[in-house]
Amino acid sequence: MGERSRDPHQYQPKIEPAHWEAIRDFVREVATQTEGHIPYSVGTVYNTMTEFALWGWQVAALPLETRAMLDRSVIAYYIQVGCGQLTAAARGNRRSILLRIAKFFATIPAKRLPPLPASNPSAPYTAREQVSILSWARAQSTADYKVDQLGEKGGYMGAIQVEGAWYCPAMPADLINATKDVRAHRIDFETWRTRIDSREKYLLRRKQKPDARGDVPMMCPAIGPNATLDCPWRQGQRKAEWDLIKDKRRRTKTPFPVLESQLPDRRLPICTNKASVTFPLATDAKYIQAVRFGTKTWKKLYSHARNMIESANRYVKDDAKEALSSEGRRRARGSSQQYVMVSMLIFAANLRRINTHKFGQPYAPRTIPDIRRRDITNGYLYDPETNTGIAPNAGIPGGFIADDVFSGDI
Repeated sequence: MGERSRDPHQYQPKIEPAHWEAIRDFVREVATQTEGHIPYSVGTVYNTMTEFALWGWQVAALPLETRAMLDRSVIAYYIQVGCGQLTAAARGNRRSILLRIAKFFATIPAKRLPPLPASNPSAPYTAREQVSILSWARAQSTADYKVDQLGEKGGYMGAIQVEGAWYCPAMPADLINATKDVRAHRIDFETWRTRIDSREKYLLRRKQKPDARGDVPMMCPAIGPNATLDCPWRQGQRKAEWDLIKDKRRRTKTPFPVLESQLPDRRLPICTNKASVTFPLATDAKYIQAVRFGTKTWKKLYSHARNMIESANRYVKDDAKEALSSEGRRRARGSSQQYVMVSMLIFAANLRRINTHKFGQPYAPRTIPDIRRRDITNGYLYDPETNTGIAPNAGIPGGFIADDVFSGDI
């Protein structure tokens, strides 16, 4: 509330000079007497006592005396009424400082004050972090869909969402309902795979990376130098774009023609916007996937993830271990108790998996290299020049001394 100089007792608060002149002596007296006797700095005492004394003098009309101002009931009322601009946590901190100061000046036994309300909840993630986490979660998703989740499941600005991806509204119905048809046995698997690959031509393309809020600009597949469709509504624009490309080698793609009968009844924003349409992060996010559903890449990722999940489920459901699937092993009423017990079982399963990885891996049999006999006995040969090795008669009771045996013979 004020500016601090090198000398903390030269404190100058940012309030009206006349107000500070009225409470200055009282605040300075409290700060001087408590200096070194309470676990708070002089500057903290000045800041806290200035606001408290100003409230007591201006609002409550209390005398600027320690016995009147530092009464615990006055402090409790000030915290509840006079600190409305502070959060619950800041009010609790200010009350602790004032109570410690009041305890220093106390002449009567302290009485217990009513508890303060719970602290204001703080958001665990900022808006930018939430966007980042949600974008990452989308990139990790390779989910399968139920029967009622197949086909067209939403739209935005004219684009249609089909099984987790955004497509041109002119995409044929056979491609939209390909997965429905294969599950109903109206087409075979190879035809389904071919139709899934044919969807790529109608896929909307990202124009650039998501912004700070996670919004993504998406382009119609019939515009740009890498257009995959030749739409009657975009022919003039596409020709102008191609004329701007000086290097003709970049014109290698042949767009797939869109028939007039495939076009929607009216021109939608995705069909009329010259550059792109911005898709908000939360637009029909329930079924969005980063990898197109049904493709070979999706199949590879999905199979690996599904096998890992099924393996983990089988591991924690082992009847001889955690037996997570056995309801009789965790008989308790209420979801909270079940959550705690299941969490403990999963924790135990994770510890068991770690121990198995660290201590239970089978070790490869130790291989002993082939060593020649003369290499093994080299260390036992006696060398009289270096006096190393073991003489043949060493250790024999009453045997000869090595020097006597080998001297002059080598």
